[in-house]
Amino acid sequence: MDESKLKSFLKFVYPFIYGIDHFLDRVYHIRPSRITVITVFIGIYLSLISFYSYVLKDLPAPSSLSSQAIPLTTHIRDRSGTELYKIYLSYLVR
Repeated sequence: MDESKLKSFLKFVYPFIYGIDHFLDRVYHIRPSRITVITVFIGIYLSLISFYSYVLKDLPAPSSLSSQAIPLTTHIRDRSGTELYKIYLSYLVR
């Protein structure tokens, strides 16, 4: 990893680590070690990455859902379930 990228990453992460450390000290009157706070932060980060990669990755983009054509077919049946008519509309016009 490039040294400037590492510095910018640490500048981004440090307020979160300091905030967690400060919160635990003020609210619960415990002083966790920095290693513990960093480990928890990394665990949460890895959990979010794995959640994205297993759940959210395969979902379609919301923009593609509105532009996708929806084929519509209407089946008209009698009371015994025999199909009388099939009306097919190629695409829903929006």
